[in-house]
Order: sequence, then structure tokens, then C-alpha cells
Amino acid sequence: MKARTAILTTIVCAHVFLVQSANATFHFMQIQQVIGGVDGDTSAQAVQLRMLSVGQNLLNGQARLVAYDATGSNPVVITTFPPPNPASGSCREILIASDGFAAVTTPSADSAARDYGMASLIPASYLPAGSLTFETSTGSIVYWRISWGGGAYSGATTGSITNDGDGQFGPPFGGALPSTSTDALEYVGNCPPGTSSSNNVDYAVASGGSDFTNNAGSTFSVTGVPEEVPAVTGWGLFITALCILTAATIVLSRRGAPAGFRHGSAALRGRSAALRG
Repeated sequence: MKARTAILTTIVCAHVFLVQSANATFHFMQIQQVIGGVDGDTSAQAVQLRMLSVGQNLLNGQARLVAYDATGSNPVVITTFPPPNPASGSCREILIASDGFAAVTTPSADSAARDYGMASLIPASYLPAGSLTFETSTGSIVYWRISWGGGAYSGATTGSITNDGDGQFGPPFGGALPSTSTDALEYVGNCPPGTSSSNNVDYAVASGGSDFTNNAGSTFSVTGVPEEVPAVTGWGLFITALCILTAATIVLSRRGAPAGFRHGSAALRGRSAALRG
């Protein structure tokens, strides 16, 4: 009898240990914010995850981030979390960003600053309506899902009960995934607990620009696509030079300009008149 009790106790303890070990790997994870583009540039994308407990950082070989279209089909793997694993910490962030995201952030969220790159972008055709999941490497279990597009999204909205009490992450957020400004779609609840109720309640578009944070705790503000300064060439360059010389001639004529400067300025004005003729 004592032997049986000992065996049963060992089995129960082993089961508890295995369950705790499984839960202390990568399961308690939230998709905290997503941006599908910045100022219309859909090559500038980022996803920020947040660990909801300690010990959830063992991503490599176990998890992946996947985007789905408006019907919940045609999966596109964003990242499979190549090594090394990030540091563990409750409510600690993990930043996944595209190469193009570096140019629209201050300081630059470049390859040295982000935690993971994007193997594929979220397709532009998925931005009006779609879904993004944090799931096992085989896709058998979805631990977090954010869907958008309201009634235009007709795909799955379900997942594991690990982070959502009934496993129903829907209804979807009512609008498109942001891509035309500097604002991201953000989880509005606190961490802890950071659990899911429904996407249309849990998420909102930020206002006034968004900030993304990497695993080291560094913050990157989305400042937008830099404005291009047009180059002055050809006629534009000639006219600019003429204007500068004319202004200088007027100033120097009042002070008594050197003869060489007056001759050079007169020659340039003469060339301008000839070209107009």
C-alpha cells in the first residue's frame, strides 16, 4: 500500500512539474501593439510582444508570428524567432520590426536595436482586414490573436484559453490596421494581468504617435517618413546663383564693390539676358 502511494505521489508530482515547466516557456504572451505602415509606407512595420509572466522567453524553435488575410487564410510567417532568446521578465517587451521601420523612428530602431527582424512583411492587402497570431511553431495552438477590419474580417477569432478565459479573442477591432500615420494599434489594458477579453475592447489606435520598446527597455518614437529636400540642379541652380549675385551686387554697390566682382556680375547678367533672348 505504501509502495502504491509513493508511486502515485511520484506520478502526480511529475505531472505538476511538467505542466509548470511547459507554462514557463513562451505561452503567456500578448501582442501589445502593431503598426502596418508609417505615413503610407507599408515597408515600415513593427510588432511589439509583451511577456505576461517570468520565464516566457524561450521562443526559438517553439513559437512563430503569423499574419492571415481577411478570410483567415493564406498565412504569412512574420518570424520564427531565431536565436538568441530575449531576456525574461514579467511585462517585458519584445520588438519585431522591418528594415524600413528604422528610417521612421527616433532613435533608429535598426537591426542592432530591434530584437527580431521580419522574415516577411504583413502584406498590404491584409491591412484593411486580417489577423495576426502568436502561435506554436507548428500552428497547432494560438496563444494570442489580434484581428482587425470589423465585419470585413470573416476568419477565425479563437485561440487557447491560456490568455483568454473562453478562448474567443473576437469580435475583431473595428478598423483597419494603421498604416497611414505614426499611430499604432495598441492594447489598452494594464500589465499585469494583460489578458484578453475581446479585440474590439482591448485595442485602440493611439493618437499623437506611438512608441515601441525593445527587450532591453529602449524606446523608439515613430516620427514618420523623413521629408525629402529637392535638389537644386540645372536652371534652378543657375537662377539661385543669379539671385545671390544680384543681391550681393546691390549690397556691395552701396559700399563700393571691387572691379573684378562688378565685371563678373555684369557678365553673368549678360548671359542670363542672352539665354532669355
